[in-house]
Amino acid sequence: PNIRLICGVRPKTLSDLEDVLSYVETQLVHLLSACHTGQEANNLDYESKVFHAGMLDHVALEVADMEQIAALNFPRGDPEAPLAQIGFGVIDKTKPVIMVIGHNVLPSVDIIDYLMDNSLFGEVEVGGLCCTSHDMTRYNRMAKIVGPISWQLRFIRSGIPDLIVVDEQCIRADVLIEAQKIGASVIATNDKSCQGLPNRTDMSADTIVAELVEGKTPGVLVLDPKKVGEVAVKAVVKIAPKRRVGLKALTREDVQEAAKRCRGCLECVRACPNTLPIAEAVKAASGGEFEKLTSLYDLCVGCGRCEYACPEDFPIISFMNKAAEEAIIDERYKIRVGRGPIQDVEIREVGRSVVLGEIPGVLALVGCSNYPKGGVDVAKIAQEFLKRRYIVVTTGCSAMSIAMTKNEEGLTLYEQYPGIF
Repeated sequence: PNIRLICGVRPKTLSDLEDVLSYVETQLVHLLSACHTGQEANNLDYESKVFHAGMLDHVALEVADMEQIAALNFPRGDPEAPLAQIGFGVIDKTKPVIMVIGHNVLPSVDIIDYLMDNSLFGEVEVGGLCCTSHDMTRYNRMAKIVGPISWQLRFIRSGIPDLIVVDEQCIRADVLIEAQKIGASVIATNDKSCQGLPNRTDMSADTIVAELVEGKTPGVLVLDPKKVGEVAVKAVVKIAPKRRVGLKALTREDVQEAAKRCRGCLECVRACPNTLPIAEAVKAASGGEFEKLTSLYDLCVGCGRCEYACPEDFPIISFMNKAAEEAIIDERYKIRVGRGPIQDVEIREVGRSVVLGEIPGVLALVGCSNYPKGGVDVAKIAQEFLKRRYIVVTTGCSAMSIAMTKNEEGLTLYEQYPGIF
């Protein structure tokens, strides 16, 4: 109802949303001009503009939701949306693996469509991180979620992805560099994140595939989503066998031998935003004790700052991956597919209980729980409020983190509680 309330229109077709978006864009330009030096002087008036920006955001979100539901047939407020798979272990590593990262699902949709149209979904794995992966599972249940944003570097370093497709937002600035370390190619699909790659949008799909397979370029920029679908699938099928032949997996013996060079300078500890005892764990690994490195895995936020600070250029994230490998390599969880907007009938159903206090309120867990053991904390918060009869809604990386905690019976909260509002 945001569009009807604020813009006074009741859209019936996708084209009806153009005027709404035009209003949002015009207002955002005016708000940005208010941020310029020498503008608004009153704090209350300035804060009112902040609230106005928040309101515009909700209007735009509603437009996006309506467009995706109408064009991609996403769940339309489905209270019993199906469960999807999430975790390192859900990816079949024997198949070529496409990893998608970001927030704009369109390129991923066309990858899935190409796989389905050519009966290749059983031969290629598609897994993702961040919100693109959420939306992929809303489009097709065969798509898989690897994990939240903090897992981005971990998953690339695992050597599992053969091809990485990025769209926009939540993409590491060094994704191309990290991809090159494991011999994976990168396809950028959005002009907001070109990654310095050559624009091959106007080339034929087969020509682009040949460039990637022959290693003439570490990646390409392709701004046509349908072409991305064709290029990604054709390329990964050819890249995977070549890449895996030359890929040397890190072993515990490699970690132990490298760790012996540790100077004990503590630069890694100083660089870590959470001051984790990294040097102590590396020293222990030099003697064959990996428990301390393993314990850091759940505390690490995956930023990689420790590696940039290390004078010995230790791939510390990779050290942690290897130490925790046995625990993480087969981890599998269940998460509910994004159900879409709350229906009016659902709101009416609980309205009386909310007013009378039988349901204390609504809790929204939104965004990234990217701090030490943040995933466990968010799951505990959700569980405590659910026990107290609150309505709990989740989205983004927090929704993923909640899925990665199981009870004594091995069930996630999504398996224990229904999806109805």
